[in-house]
Amino acid sequence: MKIQEGMSFSDYRAAAGVNISSLLHMEMSPATYRWRLGNPRPDSDALRLGRAVHTMVLEPGKFGDEYAVSEFDSFRTKAAREWRGRVEASGRTVLTGDQIEQISEMARAVAEHPAASKLLLEGQSELSLFWDDPKTGIACKGRIDFLSDGCLVDLKMTRHRTVRDFVRDAARLRYHVKLAWYSDAAALVTGFYRPVYVVAVVSDLPHDVMVYLVEERALAAGRVVYRRWLENLQ
Repeated sequence: MKIQEGMSFSDYRAAAGVNISSLLHMEMSPATYRWRLGNPRPDSDALRLGRAVHTMVLEPGKFGDEYAVSEFDSFRTKAAREWRGRVEASGRTVLTGDQIEQISEMARAVAEHPAASKLLLEGQSELSLFWDDPKTGIACKGRIDFLSDGCLVDLKMTRHRTVRDFVRDAARLRYHVKLAWYSDAAALVTGFYRPVYVVAVVSDLPHDVMVYLVEERALAAGRVVYRRWLENLQ
């Protein structure tokens, strides 16, 4: 069992271990899970934007090392494509000026929200955890957005401003299963449980910020689900 600080997302993805994002495919079937391991979904603008928001909010000092603003309006020309190729070869992700503005405004909204900023005031960001599941012995891993002695925080982008719509979307995306995984991992590695919060920031203007305390009954329900999936991997 260990916590790895400062590990890049690419190194985390390459590290051995079952992660909850892949394990979610067990909901369809074990065959789907195994197929997805060798056929991951391609990266998308939405995923890249989400990662950039995480970096800007949780690790702003690393943003310039990981992202670059496009010098071109489009990538139709040879010069533009060659520039993007050089930047991406250096390990940075290319974003447009409009995307940078959106990301900056979202980060500002989180920083100016009293409850969200207080939760994220003092702790460790983007922690990679590795452990062997006590019941199955399966090597597992998880990447926690923010962890302190007082809480575990998961940062989410959302399109929804109402509690009803956000909760419905969270159930569809199995947030309770993912958060149970992270909560149990943190407790296993550090020795105690913490309250679990979701900080959700709306991707469209105005960038509303909502803070949700995840109920223990939701985590318990998620725990039942991921435990069944792990046991079916054996």
